[in-house]
Amino acid sequence: RMFPTTGDSMLPVPEGSDVVARYVQDWKTLKPDSLCIVILKGERDFVFKQVTLQRDGTVLLRSLNKNYAPYTVGVEEVLEIWQYVKHQTDKLPQARTDLQEIRQLLLDVKKRVEKI
Repeated sequence: RMFPTTGDSMLPVPEGSDVVARYVQDWKTLKPDSLCIVILKGERDFVFKQVTLQRDGTVLLRSLNKNYAPYTVGVEEVLEIWQYVKHQTDKLPQARTDLQEIRQLLLDVKKRVEKI
């Protein structure tokens, strides 16, 4: 099945990409941080995240873009999980600029300082 992406939480997979995914029958077979489409109950519809099933009955959802904080949802909120196979896009990847690298370094330092 193919899912359209929105937003920048999964960069470097660009917004507007189409993610091809395979249905996961047994969620216990997923390795931690597996890239997946998670179909949720309620308003959020579906999300594309790194997925880790936790022992406490929750699902940890983490973005590839480190500017977004991970969050958890209860397994009862999950309708289906589809594991990432590949994606396609009509956008060419942009070369990283020095300014982007400096910004990322500053964000990393900020996170480290906040932990202290």
